[in-house]
Amino acid sequence: GPLFHRQFLEQRRAALGGSFETGDDSGSAKPRQPKEEAPKQQPKDVGPIPELSAANFEQECTKRGGLCAIALLDGSADNANKEGHLQMLTKLRQKKAGGPLAFAWVDATCHTAFAAHFELSEMDLPTMVVLSPSKLRWARAIGAFDAETLGTFGGGVATGRVGTNPMQALPPLDEGVDCATINRGIEAVEDDSLGDEIMAEILEEERREREAREAELAAASAAGAASREAAGEPEGELSEIAKMEKELEECAAHDLLCMARREKQLKKIEKKRALEEKLKEIARKKKKKNKKKKSSA
Repeated sequence: GPLFHRQFLEQRRAALGGSFETGDDSGSAKPRQPKEEAPKQQPKDVGPIPELSAANFEQECTKRGGLCAIALLDGSADNANKEGHLQMLTKLRQKKAGGPLAFAWVDATCHTAFAAHFELSEMDLPTMVVLSPSKLRWARAIGAFDAETLGTFGGGVATGRVGTNPMQALPPLDEGVDCATINRGIEAVEDDSLGDEIMAEILEEERREREAREAELAAASAAGAASREAAGEPEGELSEIAKMEKELEECAAHDLLCMARREKQLKKIEKKRALEEKLKEIARKKKKKNKKKKSSA
């Protein structure tokens, strides 16, 4: 009956940390009543709707004890609707002052991780989420982004008419982010393309260094071949290195896989050459030992 309905509503209000008073007249059971009472309990002007940041999130949301109604807007200078939306939200906050909802807004194209926490992106803006910091539950407004729709939605969450979803943690707000200077959307993508240019330069530099190394290797192997010929040494070992050098792949500037294979081949050649030098060194030492043995005999 109506009495049960009224008790249920009052329990909901208490559970949600509602700070408005319920009068004794029978009209107080109507969900609309707090709206009419609110201005009497609050000073005339509660000021503009606060913008959330890492510094004030606790103050403006967590510590309020009830529910946070957070508008997610595109805060960039290019957004012509931003001021109008903020005025509408400020009026809505004024109207609902003293109720269970703490209103605030967040620049969602600056704090992209905040939006992503609710699986929202730039394409979903503007929108609103209502969350309960104590219960870690949240809901997203559906429909028009206007005072009437958002007010009804907020009231629906507060009275339990609107279902909520669980979340693992409170949404993140990056510290030290300056939303006035941050790159957003296309600018951020342009930043990426600048990164690509830098990457291409690095790869080009690496390619030049590699070519210089290869030229040195080729010169060294040619010199080695000449000295071997002069010394009349067998060419078996060298021809193997020469063969490996012939098999070196020619790579295009951006063919990273090819470059990786070529780098491997070069390392093999260098190893082979180092091994050959070691073997020569051992052979030289053996010769010396044999000479010493002969001279001491």
